[in-house]
Amino acid sequence: MRLSSPTQGFGVGSAFAPPAGLLGGYWSPQDPEKAKDMFIYILAHPSRADAEKNWNAFKVDPDWISVKAASEKNGALAKTEESTFMEPVAFSPMK
Repeated sequence: MRLSSPTQGFGVGSAFAPPAGLLGGYWSPQDPEKAKDMFIYILAHPSRADAEKNWNAFKVDPDWISVKAASEKNGALAKTEESTFMEPVAFSPMK
């Protein structure tokens, strides 16, 4: 996986880090083939509308566009981008 530190892109210590309390974590698949081009992270937002507003603003931020271009000079970090909105089930400790 090319992302080897949280400051490569939008992790802790980066200008692009999510606001405190919104980051659930970062993961890389254990399967070496999947790990080549898959990066997983979980974010929390007060609402789905807030999530969409925040993500749309993030994607057009000029500083982020510059950092993303530099990080992908040797190729894209992921083949696709996918979002899944979730909520805890009734028996979840998070609820």
